[in-house]
Amino acid sequence: MYLSRLQLIGFKSFAHKTKLDFNEGLSCIIGPNGSGKSNIVDAVRWVLGEQRVSSLRSDKMENVIFSGTRTRKPMGMTEVSMTIQNNKNILKTEFEEVVISRRLYRSGESQYLINKTPVRLKDIQDIFMDTGMGANSYSVIELKMVESILSENKQERRLLLDEAAGVVKYKVRRKSALRKLEATRLDLNRINDIISEVDKVVRSLSRQVGKARRYIEYTDELKKLEIGLARFRYHRYLEDIQPLQAQLKELSKIKEESHHQITIDEALLEDYKREIIQIEQDLQKINAELHQQDSRVAQINQEEAVARTKLEEMEKTKQRFAQEIAEYEQKISLLQTNLTEYEAELTQLNEQAELAQEEYRRIAAERNDELEQIQKEKHEIDQLNDTFRKQLQILTGEKDKLKQSELKAGFLIDQKTEIQKEIERSGDTFKELQDRLSTQQKLRQEKARLQTELQDNITQLEKRIEEQKESIAATQEEKNKIINELERLNSRLNFLNQIISSYEGHSSSTQFAMQQKDRLKGIHGTVAEIISADPEASGLIEIILSDALNYIIVSDVPTARELIEIVRKENKGRITLVPLDRLKTLSVPDPVYPDGIDPLIRHIKTDQQYQPLLRLLLGDVVITDDLDTALRQSEKYPEFRFITRNGHTLAGQQRISGGSVKKKEYSLIGRKDQLRQIEQAIRDKQNTLNKVSSTLTEYNALLQKSEKGLTELRERVKVTREEFFKTEAIENQLKYEIEQHERSKAEQRNQIKTIEQNLKALNEEIKKLRAEVETKQSELNKLESETIRRTGEFERKNEILQNMTDEVQQAQ
Repeated sequence: MYLSRLQLIGFKSFAHKTKLDFNEGLSCIIGPNGSGKSNIVDAVRWVLGEQRVSSLRSDKMENVIFSGTRTRKPMGMTEVSMTIQNNKNILKTEFEEVVISRRLYRSGESQYLINKTPVRLKDIQDIFMDTGMGANSYSVIELKMVESILSENKQERRLLLDEAAGVVKYKVRRKSALRKLEATRLDLNRINDIISEVDKVVRSLSRQVGKARRYIEYTDELKKLEIGLARFRYHRYLEDIQPLQAQLKELSKIKEESHHQITIDEALLEDYKREIIQIEQDLQKINAELHQQDSRVAQINQEEAVARTKLEEMEKTKQRFAQEIAEYEQKISLLQTNLTEYEAELTQLNEQAELAQEEYRRIAAERNDELEQIQKEKHEIDQLNDTFRKQLQILTGEKDKLKQSELKAGFLIDQKTEIQKEIERSGDTFKELQDRLSTQQKLRQEKARLQTELQDNITQLEKRIEEQKESIAATQEEKNKIINELERLNSRLNFLNQIISSYEGHSSSTQFAMQQKDRLKGIHGTVAEIISADPEASGLIEIILSDALNYIIVSDVPTARELIEIVRKENKGRITLVPLDRLKTLSVPDPVYPDGIDPLIRHIKTDQQYQPLLRLLLGDVVITDDLDTALRQSEKYPEFRFITRNGHTLAGQQRISGGSVKKKEYSLIGRKDQLRQIEQAIRDKQNTLNKVSSTLTEYNALLQKSEKGLTELRERVKVTREEFFKTEAIENQLKYEIEQHERSKAEQRNQIKTIEQNLKALNEEIKKLRAEVETKQSELNKLESETIRRTGEFERKNEILQNMTDEVQQAQ
């Protein structure tokens, strides 16, 4: 095995990828100071797993990455690969060429590879352990390591010697095993603490589980009760809503009919108002046209009279002028002749003209006075017409009010009659509701009594169930204790079987020999196996027999020879065998024991065929209470060996043994008796467990029966409660209906009272309106008569005025 190649990328001063090939033999690297010779050695140590930064001549691990120069940037990672030729199979791998690689990034992430396969640092350390190669091995020696070797520090030299001797691997394994043992011991201590804590948590959780189960049961029961209550309330609300909905429908129907009637009445009223307004407008137009026509007639009459007057006057003037022309033409000559006569006559005519002019002015003044009087009369007549129209409108409104009041009065009278009939009809319904209410109250009281009785039964049954649960819990706890005891006994049984089958406590040679029991049929067992005694005697027998307990009893000498040969061939040590056929040839007399002594053999039980062996081994052993008694009896009976109950032994007068003896959990003697006792205890515990399980089953059956009865009672209570609530709801509904009837009756009485008050007010209003209508009708009649009279006088005066106008015209 040798180093064949070293490849560096970005390691310290090797920025470029650098390969160094090494052939067999000696290779030397030379160069000036600072050229990187030591960096190659550092690279070898680093790739082999060196973790100490000081050994790499750096302050921190990332300094081994190329840090850059003025002309070259620093690198982000470094990698070193070392190729080793495993031609002698020194490395524990199947490859002949092994490439060890290590990478390091500036982030601190590191990787190890063997033949480009990621591995752990421990894998690299294991593969080079005891090969002479490694980060701290003697194959890589620096100057300071030479100084360490030559120094007087034995510890530093020992490290190299251990590496060279190949014991480092075992030391590392030993340290690792010790660390694991210590960690296991701490884990065991911690496990015990955890077990105690877990036991507390388990007990707490068991209580919490019980509480959680009860909470879930109560929650489910509460949910069911809430659902039942919600269902009951829902149905009760539905029952409450139904009569209200019927009333609402009826009232809505009445409202719609009333609204429809009101709409019709309002429409008729609007039509009446529109007709009245139209009539008033038409009346105003007619009055205006009448006034206009009157004025026009008067104007036309006046114009006609003037025109007629002018026409007559013009005709008269024409005729007169024609006559005068003719006369003047005839008399023109006469006038000239009669000029004197005419001048006298002219004077006379002038006087007559002055008189006529005075008469005309008088008649014109009278006419003007009459005209002013007529105009005043006409204005007064127009005012009377306006007053008449206004009074007529007021009278029409008063008559409409009177008619509406009379209609309202009739409607109130009909309403009062209907309400009185409704009161009479509701009396029978009210009595029926009271009878039904009395029946429902009795039924509710009966349901309440039954519910109370059932609730008392439930309380008693719940108390009984709680007692049964406590009995079950106590029985279950007893069962758990028995199961734990059974598990403990089974554990002891298994442990004891394992001890017996492996012959724990015997010598290794005895254990090996007893393993051949299946191969050799003549092996009976060890001396310890054939003996059974009480615990106190067992301890004394172990002290007396000591190594003799490892003696193996076989049937005959050939079996003994064959077994010894097997042990010898396997190099398992030495064993002592006791052939039974030789014991039969021995004459071992029954010992004679004086009075007052307690032979140990009397405390031992064994088969008859092993009695000679026991007499041979323990026939001379006597039990005493203390060492003083043993000393006294040894002087008296030197042929016996003595052992005290504390374990002190006395053999003759020469040898006394004593001291403390470590108490064993399982003695070598009586293991099978202990096994039988444990098996019997297991059978007893199993019988007890069966009885407890049977009792627990009976308790559970009783509990199930009680819970079933409780469920049935609760169901009956639920049904009874629903019936009670239903009865109560019906009772409340009946009370509500009775209250509604009473309230309705009171409201109806109030309505009748209100209607009577309204009727009284309406009658007074009607009486008042009738009086006002009669008064206004009388005033309107008077005003109409006055208007007619004044109009007649106006027409008469107008005729007189016309005559006067004619006279004036004539006078002109």
